[in-house]
Amino acid sequence: MLQTIVVFEFVVYFRNEKNNVIEMSSGYASIETQLLRQNRTFDLELHGGSPLRETIIHDQDVRTSRKGWRYIVKLLGRPIVSKLKIEVRPMEKLSRELVVRSAVYMF
Repeated sequence: MLQTIVVFEFVVYFRNEKNNVIEMSSGYASIETQLLRQNRTFDLELHGGSPLRETIIHDQDVRTSRKGWRYIVKLLGRPIVSKLKIEVRPMEKLSRELVVRSAVYMF
């Protein structure tokens, strides 16, 4: 059976010294579409690179200015896990304005 997923990709665009626009994928997260039928919140692990070419995210590459107990956890040397939090809600629980606005982007 074919597995389908939704991918959230984070892309950075910048201009180089020759004024060319460069596109660089900085990370992504994914979730199986069948899980999106559940009315809940998901914490998706962020991966470096792109879905077609993953790279490792090193702790020193992650900028963190944590405070409180998270700062103490960082001092203890616990690994930093970057996550994307998404909330899935049924259409009927969304505000009318959001439903109308999101319908414009569906194809």
